[in-house]
Amino acid sequence: MENKNLFLKNSFPLSVSLSRVRAILKILNETKGLSLRELASYTKEHIDLLFPLISAAGIMELLTIKEEKVIITKKGSAFLNNPDKNLSSILKKIEPAKTVLILLKNQSMTTPELAVSLKNRKLISGDTLKMTEELHNFLITWCLKANIVSYTPKNDLWSIAV
Repeated sequence: MENKNLFLKNSFPLSVSLSRVRAILKILNETKGLSLRELASYTKEHIDLLFPLISAAGIMELLTIKEEKVIITKKGSAFLNNPDKNLSSILKKIEPAKTVLILLKNQSMTTPELAVSLKNRKLISGDTLKMTEELHNFLITWCLKANIVSYTPKNDLWSIAV
């Protein structure tokens, strides 16, 4: 039984790197799907470390769980074939990137300002310093790579990419 809503209930795990998601997708593409235990064995990772990766890719609809197997979706295969082309359109539809773009529409903001705004909207939670750091890493790793934001390190200012 396929469960597309499983991932949508969770917030995007900010600490996940794009390269690790791509690595999981490559494995799933080659193997045509694996159970969590098989995936952990294949990657030599503890299952607990795979959950954020699977969650991130699931929220982006790049993989799904069907009959207890983690499998890559058509969208995941397309992403794997051309990640630069597909990343921007995917991120614009998921939180917290979607709200970051709304917040930056009329003004530039610092990472702490964005973190507070996202926390007030209950899109991120936890220790302020840690969530600000994780948001910064997410913006650099995902949003800057997708060319949907611009960043001025000197002032720690984010704006919409032109």
